[in-house]
Amino acid sequence: MTVEMIPSASITGMIFSCAISVVLPVALAVFAMVRLKAKLLSFFIGALCFLLSSMVLESMLHRYVIAAVGNSFFEEHIILYALYGGLTAAVFEETGRFLMMKYLMKNRSSKENAVLFGIGHGGLEAMLIVGLTYLSNLMIAFVINEGRIDQLLSVIDESMREETVKQLSVLWTTPSAEMFLPGIERISAIVLQVCLSVIIYRAVSEKKWIYYVYAFLIHMFVDTGVVLMLSAVSPYIIEIVVFAETAVIAFFTYRMYKNMPKNEMENA
Repeated sequence: MTVEMIPSASITGMIFSCAISVVLPVALAVFAMVRLKAKLLSFFIGALCFLLSSMVLESMLHRYVIAAVGNSFFEEHIILYALYGGLTAAVFEETGRFLMMKYLMKNRSSKENAVLFGIGHGGLEAMLIVGLTYLSNLMIAFVINEGRIDQLLSVIDESMREETVKQLSVLWTTPSAEMFLPGIERISAIVLQVCLSVIIYRAVSEKKWIYYVYAFLIHMFVDTGVVLMLSAVSPYIIEIVVFAETAVIAFFTYRMYKNMPKNEMENA
């Protein structure tokens, strides 16, 4: 297998996805602080929530479960895999969100800070999952297109070189349009994380568990649906469906947000 040039449209898609994953969360955070008067600390608490609940605790469970049942089990039982993924994501992230808001944001509880919390949660997720990946892809793409990749590969043995080229081939074999999809997907994901944070905030501020259940079910439904669709429809259809779902969730969450007082915890 030989190394091929990366199309300029693919590089544009990588730049778009990388920029959305880094610039959008920062821009939204600035907006929340300037227009909504939210406190910056809420952003970092939200980011910490994602880091602990998803990247640490949920990942630990996944490693244990996969070691116990094996990857092949989930490959053969896609419905169970989808339900497992949706359930664990909802359990860890929504419970983590609830506990963080209840205890770490107790003295700064407001619907505005809940929005910034969600931006921090979804923002760090975007930066780590898409931003870093596509930044790395961009650097490799520039090296390839500048003709310097052969020099770098010449220092490794033939078998490792072939494996490396095989792994890199995704950069020139993936349709250019698909390079834009991770960025588009992150827009929906960040909006969804903000919505879920507002819903959980209401669960905390009004001490009504039903809103935790709403957030839990929404999270599980969206994540499970994505996994089920992965093997059945094109990635473009998946993004359209997720975008539509997120738009509906955002519409109803915004209506709820507008009817909530500025600081329900203090007024409770």
